[in-house]
Amino acid sequence: MELIINSNVHQEYQLSKLDSQVGGWPYYGLISWYKHQIDSHRLKIAIQQIVDRKKSCRGRV
Repeated sequence: MELIINSNVHQEYQLSKLDSQVGGWPYYGLISWYKHQIDSHRLKIAIQQIVDRKKSCRGRV
């Protein structure tokens, strides 16, 4: 698996994860994806987040 070293992507992922756990604005963190160019690291984190939310699909991408 590729090591993701972009700390900004990691912070956005953590924000989105926190948003979904507290139930406030579950997709607020995901909206920030559209403010930035989508590169392979951002895309991979976004896909992993979707996979993590589905209990039947849990695992690593």
